Amino acid sequence: MVNKILGIGIDQYLDGRIKKLNNCQSDLNKLVNLLQSKYQFDEVELLLQKEQTTRSFIYKTIYEYIINSLDDENLIILFLGHGEYNPRIETSFWLPSDADINDQSSWISTLEILNFVKNADLLHFCLISDNCYSGAIFQEFERGGGIKSLENRKSRFALTSGSIEKVKDGKIGESSPFNKVLCEILEENQEEEISIEVIANQVILKFPKEISQTPRSGTLNGLGHDGGAFILRLKETDSKIIKFKEIELPLNIYNNVKIDYKCTIPFFEDSDKFDCNNININLQNVVYEILSDLRNDLIDAEKGLNEIPQISDYFYEIGYNIHLISSKFISVDIVTFSSLGGPYPRNQIISLNYVLSPERKIKLNDIIEIDNEKSFFDSIIKKYSEDGEHKQILLDHLKYYSINGIQFSINEKSIGISFLNCIPKVVQCYAFIDLPLEDFNIDLGEIYNVN
Repeated sequence: MVNKILGIGIDQYLDGRIKKLNNCQSDLNKLVNLLQSKYQFDEVELLLQKEQTTRSFIYKTIYEYIINSLDDENLIILFLGHGEYNPRIETSFWLPSDADINDQSSWISTLEILNFVKNADLLHFCLISDNCYSGAIFQEFERGGGIKSLENRKSRFALTSGSIEKVKDGKIGESSPFNKVLCEILEENQEEEISIEVIANQVILKFPKEISQTPRSGTLNGLGHDGGAFILRLKETDSKIIKFKEIELPLNIYNNVKIDYKCTIPFFEDSDKFDCNNININLQNVVYEILSDLRNDLIDAEKGLNEIPQISDYFYEIGYNIHLISSKFISVDIVTFSSLGGPYPRNQIISLNYVLSPERKIKLNDIIEIDNEKSFFDSIIKKYSEDGEHKQILLDHLKYYSINGIQFSINEKSIGISFLNCIPKVVQCYAFIDLPLEDFNIDLGEIYNVN
């Protein structure tokens, strides 16, 4: 049996009329890290970057997960972001990062997502959503409750942060009330086997009464539910867990430019697996270089304010993705999303990959033999990118690529190639290609989870 997680977290929206959220991405990281470190999950994918949280990318990814599922697979989908509700058609929606607040066709209908599930081969499916109006998916109101844990029968279940109502995102740097309680329940649990229905019931009972939202849970009728239950199991040992905490690095610049700034990166705690101090220093040095460039940009921007007043606040967000920690490799992305007055927001990925014993940074050609870089990237685009427009766009831009700008990351199954820093904004949704590890005979060694 295979347990999978697909997580979607959205804080920033291209439509300036949609309010920025404070904690969706950090909440998603906390929740997924807890699930991975304490419970048995085999595969995890997070959609956090702007190009990964558009309507088309989310829709396509969920479709492929559900339609290509097998009857021995279990899937949890996590959505943290803005939600809307249309009372005339009694339907709730997720707002992707490219949503137009006045165009419902640019939203994602939860009914469409659930219709995918109706004919899926999945054994167990659970949707956990922390967004406004998320409770509209239920056909009738339920306050928690549970069903007999029959793991060999299909289940279709959901836990939402509220009913047909607005819900709280939480203060900047804190979790949403819903995510805080959910993580507390998962962290405190000592039962070796526990159903998601029981977890949901505990969340509802523990949720603070003074907060004006009502989490809901229940089975999703009409989607193939057969009285089963999704079971979470504790991991047998924590010997394979690498622990880290999140730290924030300040901008430390004070001038007349208005900027919404946030920087959160991982800080690894003492470990016998690798030299944490060396990795932490390297990660922070990369971010300090980013901050140095940002400070220079803000100084230049302030000089121009005398001629052209600042119309809206700038924003600059620095985050991270941890792709892999094994006995042989570490792979981490530092990700920036920003707008400093230009017509479009900017994304950048800086991939940091290390081989261990001793720790040292590596390039792609340290793990894959590459004789000619241009020919290599041309060949992998032809072989591994999707047919049609995706493949052709990458091939058309190949001659303009700066090889130094191409990034790569490593996970348990593949090497991820990112052309994000090299291609125009309008085609960045095509910026990623996965190369299966088995095609390149790469041994990752023992895999460790992060907490």
